[in-house]
Amino acid sequence: RTQALLNRGARLTEVLKQPQYAPLPIEKQILVIYAAVNGFCDRMPLDRISQYEKAILNSVSFSILREFL
Repeated sequence: RTQALLNRGARLTEVLKQPQYAPLPIEKQILVIYAAVNGFCDRMPLDRISQYEKAILNSVSFSILREFL
């Protein structure tokens, strides 16, 4: 259990990293953080988290998400 929490924390840390002066729009941040918090990237190797994040962001229609914000 402790190791699982540490692993999830490491993935959350990776998800929260953003390029300097180029933050993601809030709806994209919400989606990526939701995926990480709910374990969707728990099995993903740390060095592939950014690729996973890009794949998630490319597969969602953000016009739909904006209606919920």
